[in-house]
Amino acid sequence: MSEFQALKAIEELLESYIGEGSVEKALTLYYVVNDGLDYARRRVIVKFGSLRPYIQVLEDLGKLGVTTVPAEARELLKAKEGDVVQLLVRNSREVIDRLDILTRRLVALALRVFENSRRMPEDVEELYNMYEALTGEHLPDDVRKEYTRNLLRLHLVDPDYPSRWTSHAPYILRVLKDKVPEIMFAFKDEQKEERVAGVLGARTRS
Repeated sequence: MSEFQALKAIEELLESYIGEGSVEKALTLYYVVNDGLDYARRRVIVKFGSLRPYIQVLEDLGKLGVTTVPAEARELLKAKEGDVVQLLVRNSREVIDRLDILTRRLVALALRVFENSRRMPEDVEELYNMYEALTGEHLPDDVRKEYTRNLLRLHLVDPDYPSRWTSHAPYILRVLKDKVPEIMFAFKDEQKEERVAGVLGARTRS
């Protein structure tokens, strides 16, 4: 198979995954092309908790006769990135309906921070700290890990660095606005109140 044929096969395969709404396969193919097999394998395990999509994508590539990924395939991914992000957005809107209220509150808080300061919280730990300051609820490490997994399912955090936001997180947050509750300001931690309120655009107590 020529490089041109391989590029065409990869493009058609990605388009088929996007067309059928297969987030797992589309992202796995994206990882394989962009990061290589070994790195893609690790990312898939973290992202989806299973190697199944990785194996399926390799099988699909094999059926098409693609044995090596041309270097030019990365440029193809850049051209298709918008379509992939739209797939993630649609999936996020479906997934968030199945997640608990605390996850939706955390998403609402991250959105409020972005809308008022034009930046994301520094990382997810800052988001959790803000939530604790707002509510007085303590989020232990194991609970934080659980909700980070939920944020990963919403494509808001990076599989390689789960404390970091993805580059498309702000866009996904805006699209989820109608899916999350309004943030109510009832600060329980006065020491953190002024800093957090400033970021959120809320008034502190006089």
